[in-house]
Amino acid sequence: MLELDWVLALEGLWQWLVTASPWLAPMGWTALVLVLLFLWVKLKGWAKVKAVASWVQRAIKTVDQLLTLQDDITYIRGQLTNNGGSTVKDAAQTTARQTAETAEALKRVERTAKAAARTAREAKAASLITQKLFTDHIASTSTEAPPSR
Repeated sequence: MLELDWVLALEGLWQWLVTASPWLAPMGWTALVLVLLFLWVKLKGWAKVKAVASWVQRAIKTVDQLLTLQDDITYIRGQLTNNGGSTVKDAAQTTARQTAETAEALKRVERTAKAAARTAREAKAASLITQKLFTDHIASTSTEAPPSR
């Protein structure tokens, strides 16, 4: 009921302004709108507009995310299947295969290193035996009398 009274009051004011002066009515309404706008800004109305605008932006962003959700799911699903080399799953399988090959190569290197260490130990033992035999031989020939001529 109160809204209807305001509407009637505004219509009556408009008619009075138009009948009083046709060029004064638009200026009066413009002044009235400016005054109402000024009062509204002064009474913290702008903060409410910013809050509503922020809420609308969040709602639009959420709707946009919901609209692109199907495309995102399709992309993720495509990445989790094989297609010949360009998906995440293909890269993971390639990495797993290369890791296994690297592990095998490392085992071969370890076997070779162990064999080389064993050979080095055997060579060292042979060298020590040879050195001892050589020293014994030198010691035995120096204590013997030189052959006569």
